[in-house]
Amino acid sequence: MELKDLTGFSQPVTKLIEEVSKGIGGLYRPLGVVLNAKAESYRMKQISGTSSYTIKTLQENLMDGQNELLITNEDFEMKIKGNSIETRAIETMIQREIQKQINLDSIISKSIEFIEKNSTVTEETVDTDWMTRFINISQDVSNEEMQILWSKILSDEVVKPNSYSIRTLETLRNISSNEAKLFSKFVNLSIKLSGTFMVVNDKEYLNENGISLHDINLLKELNLINTDLNYSIFSGGKIEIPYADKVMFINNRSQNKLSFNIITLTRIGSEIYNLIEKDYKTSILENIGKVIKSKCTTNRNDVNVEYVDVIWRDDINSYVEKKIKL
Repeated sequence: MELKDLTGFSQPVTKLIEEVSKGIGGLYRPLGVVLNAKAESYRMKQISGTSSYTIKTLQENLMDGQNELLITNEDFEMKIKGNSIETRAIETMIQREIQKQINLDSIISKSIEFIEKNSTVTEETVDTDWMTRFINISQDVSNEEMQILWSKILSDEVVKPNSYSIRTLETLRNISSNEAKLFSKFVNLSIKLSGTFMVVNDKEYLNENGISLHDINLLKELNLINTDLNYSIFSGGKIEIPYADKVMFINNRSQNKLSFNIITLTRIGSEIYNLIEKDYKTSILENIGKVIKSKCTTNRNDVNVEYVDVIWRDDINSYVEKKIKL
């Protein structure tokens, strides 16, 4: 396959294949109907099964020590006899490389589905070192849920290079599926305040939402969050907290500043945050307002909390006249 063979693909898909090819060191060849994820997944399973059977048969044929395995090309010839350690090493290597190729093809196939949703992509190219690192890491990912995350990373990076750092790739490489689910649950408690994503650090609030102190320490160990931080609303101050199709307003009318502990996302955490599908719930916003209001050291009635429904249009809020006091 040559570059001219990519003319049947859309611009985003063509760019993705070209960028992946740079990391591989040769033009990536889509397998069959690569845009059909289910058919492709089935096809790859069949390839895997057939390859395993072939290797098993080869091993059985060499068991008596009389047969030989001959591997040749223009530059060398290698002959292996019987059930030797060399034979078993080659068998292991083939099995491992087949699985890596299956993983990579699956991730690229899923990534093509994501990138097809984009009508255009930038002309800026993906850093070759980044792509090489991505391929080396992602080919070891077999878990389907984690493959989806990696396919989103590839799609986003091709659409907009420098969206994800190499440090983020290395961090995600060492995150288990359960740890990824924990982080997903955590960020669904987050709000955006002063341009920063954060979670109100209140023990009771976190426990009620299934986040323990052990979980917080684990996310910190993974370099996804920063703790021991504080946010203050000074006397007479007012903040706006956008949340899905609502905006919450908190007005501190007390004589003292209103302070509460927060947990913010690291740069790595912020990049992975973009991969997670959010589950917005009005109850979460209401509970956040109640927790912040409870931090008032004087009369809590001096802290006014309300929210409005909004429509987002070009970063301008259009408010529906519906206000509910908490």
